[in-house]
Amino acid sequence: MEFRRKLLECSNFVKAQKGKVDKKTEILRDVIKAGGKFDLTSLPDMPPMPSDPRVKCIGIVPEKCTVFKSAVQPMRLTFECEIEETVYEDEEETKETEA
Repeated sequence: MEFRRKLLECSNFVKAQKGKVDKKTEILRDVIKAGGKFDLTSLPDMPPMPSDPRVKCIGIVPEKCTVFKSAVQPMRLTFECEIEETVYEDEEETKETEA
């Protein structure tokens, strides 16, 4: 839950800043980049995606994140992911090897 807490703090921080959406997008990118206040570029403790356990988010790409022009000011975050390859052996091949 560390990630959710950090993300919520980041969102609240960006919302509290004065300025237009372009300025807030710049602030968002600045605080989530490596060495920034929240540094979300590396997410080592993220669990695999529930919809596909082969996919694991490993970080956020700050350059591709934005704040939408809205009263709620939602953020669009772009995640960098790794996909674990699953190798299936041919059943016939396995039987021949065991024989």
